[in-house]
Amino acid sequence: MNLLVHNPNPYSLSTSAMTYELFVRDTVALARGADTLHRTVGGHDSLLVALPLDVSLRGLVLAANSVVGFGMVPYRLVGDITADTPIGSRRIPFDQKGEFAPVKIR
Repeated sequence: MNLLVHNPNPYSLSTSAMTYELFVRDTVALARGADTLHRTVGGHDSLLVALPLDVSLRGLVLAANSVVGFGMVPYRLVGDITADTPIGSRRIPFDQKGEFAPVKIR
């Protein structure tokens, strides 16, 4: 899963941690994760971050059952980023939505 991190500030920001949870159809928890890699996003710039996910079998079964019969599957990624700012560490929440096509097994 990828997350686009955008820095609207004129100065660079560094991240020291991220936590997140992935839902399908807004309510079915599929996976969660944490990332402690330090990254820097330049001022008025963006960075695409690949997020490691811990997928639960229960979440996978519930997600599969919730998407049967749908063409595109809506997802929601929520969490927070710990940013090291010029005035100290700050937790910044995010909530990103999108859709993906389910993988068809033949």
